[in-house]
Amino acid sequence: MMKSLLLPVLLLASSWAYAGKDVVVTCKGSVSPSMKPQETYTVNLTEFGDVVLEGQTAKSSQIYVKVDSIHVIQKNDDSGLKLESTKRQMGMTLSRQSIDIDYKTGKGLAQDTLTLNASGSKPRSIYLASCTR
Repeated sequence: MMKSLLLPVLLLASSWAYAGKDVVVTCKGSVSPSMKPQETYTVNLTEFGDVVLEGQTAKSSQIYVKVDSIHVIQKNDDSGLKLESTKRQMGMTLSRQSIDIDYKTGKGLAQDTLTLNASGSKPRSIYLASCTR
């Protein structure tokens, strides 16, 4: 009886320990291409399998890429990482998210672009440098 109860408890405890975010890439970044990269950003794999780029301070920008199909992952190999996703509602595209990192140069760009009723609006961008896996 004790052995049959112990195994599910151990499996549940190990899943709780694993429920945190896995850091995939670490970069320095800035919100302007002319600014020197000053804040540390991490590309994390969430417990739901999605990807989030987030800074280390509360005021920093965050870009969330929902990985809901195989087409989101454009490239994921030794040369780089490229993800492209869209947020949709009622069949309309509300915004596009993308993360593109070249491991050889260590540079990348992450963007969140509003598409619905936002003609001429600039995308929210994070320019990345010194990226390492």
